Amino acid sequence: MYDDPVALYFTFRAFYTRYWFRLHEVSSHKQGILCLCLLFERLLQRNEPQLWFHFRFINIQPVQVVFKWLMRGFSGHLPPEQLLYLWDVVLAYDSLEVLPLLAAAILSFRKESILAVDSLQSVEAVLADLSSLAVMPILQLTLMKGNI
Repeated sequence: MYDDPVALYFTFRAFYTRYWFRLHEVSSHKQGILCLCLLFERLLQRNEPQLWFHFRFINIQPVQVVFKWLMRGFSGHLPPEQLLYLWDVVLAYDSLEVLPLLAAAILSFRKESILAVDSLQSVEAVLADLSSLAVMPILQLTLMKGNI
């Protein structure tokens, strides 16, 4: 993408200082990690109550499962092409709120498998491989269905 490492550095720095730093500090900013975690929990509780209650029944905080995704902006969890699609959406909407939306959508799409397990390790195993996910169709379906 970039032949010049200096240009790459300045692009990354601009992206980090615009968005990602909010994921690594505790603040009450609406784009901060705390508000994004709260948004995720509200989305899941409202739109997937069965899944929400299953997590509560097996004594797992749902945000515990997806926090690493949110904090890293899904970096290291999605294939590079899908990660760039996600980050394009962040840029297009100038908002990190798409991160908890995608996290809730992923749990919704893996709902049946999650409902079949009863431990944190098993839930994490169900969600360990996100390589088969296509970000844009998941977000489009989620928003069109009005599920999340």
